[in-house]
Amino acid sequence: AFGFLNVSAQTPPAVPEADKLSGEVVKLFGEKKFEEALPLARRVISVRESELGKKHVSLAGAWRNLAYIQLQLKDLKAAETSFDKAFEIYEKNQ
Repeated sequence: AFGFLNVSAQTPPAVPEADKLSGEVVKLFGEKKFEEALPLARRVISVRESELGKKHVSLAGAWRNLAYIQLQLKDLKAAETSFDKAFEIYEKNQ
């Protein structure tokens, strides 16, 4: 848990879509439906990256979620890359 983010009234239209998908990713992860969660997690990254930029802190959370899914699917190399991307973004937002 990294806390809540303040989102301005100028939220790009696709961000609520990403937020909804992110909630679905978390739900599927909790249900151990990792294969189903994987493409949704990738979509969240795609939307947040295009709407908010590559350095936005909510993108870091999306990369972290993807990494945990990849770990569960035993794709360790991909998980390491995803964790690295999340860490880089968190570091830049400190």
